[in-house]
Amino acid sequence: METDRTSKPAIKLTKGAVEKLPVPEAGQEIYRDSELKGFGVRVTSGGTKSYVVEKRIGRKVKRDTLGRSNVLSAEEARKRAQEFLGKVAGGRNPIAEKQAAAAQDVTLLEVLQTYFADRGDKLKPRTREQYRGIIEGRRKDGSPTAFADWRNKRAIEITAEMVQRRHRELSKEHGPAWANLAMRVLRLLLNYADHYRATAPSTKPGQAPQPSPIVECRRSTAERAARRGYARMAPRPRNDK
Repeated sequence: METDRTSKPAIKLTKGAVEKLPVPEAGQEIYRDSELKGFGVRVTSGGTKSYVVEKRIGRKVKRDTLGRSNVLSAEEARKRAQEFLGKVAGGRNPIAEKQAAAAQDVTLLEVLQTYFADRGDKLKPRTREQYRGIIEGRRKDGSPTAFADWRNKRAIEITAEMVQRRHRELSKEHGPAWANLAMRVLRLLLNYADHYRATAPSTKPGQAPQPSPIVECRRSTAERAARRGYARMAPRPRNDK
């Protein structure tokens, strides 16, 4: 959380009061509400004014953005702030809950893009293109080379049964070796997505992160396919040195 440059006197936040707040020359200013502790508005040097709410969660004070003042009314922002503070008082972590909800919606393509942003510098250009072709590639007739028809599917919706079925199809079309390669890339990305969900902030103050409940049985989809006799899978791909 960015530190405020100065401490401003608390005021009652209304539409008129927020509109009159000055824009700082640099950085940002936080103006806190005089009636609801934790409720405030952030004003940036670019002129953006956003309602915020802050509260100590665990050992740190956390701040969440409720919405811009030109979109969200002061009354609605105050209600949202009260809801946020009520959840924290009840032992919940609204910020972690929001992050977990967002993680549920990540698509396979977004997982690939995040993986490249996080670890792409460890991959050779040829490997990056190989991964991209497996996830996004299509034939001339528009049909997927491997998983292009899953690129906009949420990662949590990809089940072991789907993977086993696709492996059989790819083995028939391209041969077992290429099918196994595609499965290793898919497994790498799904495990990467599951790892970041499992290590996300806990939803309750002081609570240790819990293993991802999302497709837990799918974390070793390739191995499952192997055990059931669909394919003999090689070890998961390693990052290039």
